[in-house]
Amino acid sequence: MKKNLNELFDKKKFKFNFKIILLFLFLVLAANVIGVAYSRYESNANVYTEANVAYFIVDQGTQSRTITLDGLEPSDDPYIFTINVYNYDDNKRCDVNLHYSISLKTTTNLPLQYQVIRNETYSSAATNIIDADSVISDDDGMYYNEFVDNDEYAFTISSNQIDQYSIIVNFPSQYKTDANKYQGLIDLVTFTIHAEQDIEN
Repeated sequence: MKKNLNELFDKKKFKFNFKIILLFLFLVLAANVIGVAYSRYESNANVYTEANVAYFIVDQGTQSRTITLDGLEPSDDPYIFTINVYNYDDNKRCDVNLHYSISLKTTTNLPLQYQVIRNETYSSAATNIIDADSVISDDDGMYYNEFVDNDEYAFTISSNQIDQYSIIVNFPSQYKTDANKYQGLIDLVTFTIHAEQDIEN
């Protein structure tokens, strides 16, 4: 004798399982919506690592910070130093639209090669934003590498924003044969931001 379909099909169990599935789908959807909204509010950048240095550009002016490159060894893998630039800090957001430029100056103690990428995760295809480099000297006869990016970037008053810069440092592995020559030497990298208020026409 065949069982009644209602006996095989537990309505209460079905309703309970259906509600659980709906709740799970709602939670997944809500988490995705909140995550996307937060990331749009918080950042222009694909932030992929904790910053070594942070700048807070809430007014026009010039800021410089120095990173000490110590303990570097010749390697086929690059060293990556990350800088986050914010248009806000704990107390305020920039109250005018700003545009800013960046430059980089390094000492010349080690045979290092530099690139700078902006708002990208490092890969061999990442765009180096450095347009020009030169060797300069100061009044004391110290030599420096100077790297210039000719582009300007903008922060607006409309939302909290972040730009992320990664300094890619290569110490080619060919220098392993001269390891004693460079042992104990360090290089300094000074990253400078110059911000100005946008003037409305």
